[in-house]
Amino acid sequence: MSSPLVTVGIPFFNARKWLLNAIRSVFVQSFSDWELILMDDGSTDGGVELARSLMDSRVAAYSDGRNLKVTARRNQIVDLARGKYFAWLDADDMMHPERLRKQVEFLEADPGVDVVSTGMFILGRDGQITGKRAPWTGTRPSCKPSEAAFVQGTAMGRTEWFRRNPQDPTLERVADMELWFRTALDSHFA
Repeated sequence: MSSPLVTVGIPFFNARKWLLNAIRSVFVQSFSDWELILMDDGSTDGGVELARSLMDSRVAAYSDGRNLKVTARRNQIVDLARGKYFAWLDADDMMHPERLRKQVEFLEADPGVDVVSTGMFILGRDGQITGKRAPWTGTRPSCKPSEAAFVQGTAMGRTEWFRRNPQDPTLERVADMELWFRTALDSHFA
């Protein structure tokens, strides 16, 4: 089987109520040369069974029953990725149907960019838009929270870059920001 151009990685822990919508948002992408890696982190809510029920050769679901925390699982997903590009998706998020296509086109057009992110809409429980985060426009991630808008859940980059720059597994809530700051001086973000 040939390698896909993009690997989408979704780590999850007790996220069954959101996971199906996240998965659906991958399946409705206008870009179809992807694989989806679903990595359980010790869920007890039936999410593992949902992930394993998907009958599509592009989907792989992993579970060892342990709770190692999300950053360790993110690093495992990157290690398993076969795609040239790697796209994060959190289990409680959904992708716009054009996200993968547009980000692949952007990265293909500019080989100097390591990671690209987008803006995002914030949805309420009823599915209505309650807010938005504008696309990040800086050249380096900022230490000011109001300016550090590089959003992990919308990030896509070169898989090799993610392999060279794993997230710190001792961090949980700020591992993505620490990654952007740690790599800011020798990486190109867009």
